[in-house]
Amino acid sequence: MKRTITVKLQPAAAEADSLMRTLVACNEAATFAARAYHERQAEGRRTLQGLVYPELKARGL
Repeated sequence: MKRTITVKLQPAAAEADSLMRTLVACNEAATFAARAYHERQAEGRRTLQGLVYPELKARGL
């Protein structure tokens, strides 16, 4: 059986800033990967991973 649990985060100010920066970085990485996928019409996860992995690694993700 699977359960879905909702949790409300209440981070301290410094933690909230860090969480926001992490969220922004992940969103930018997802946008980069989606654009690479569509621009190159990549087929398959491995092809896409080969296209975007070096750049995302360089970004520290």
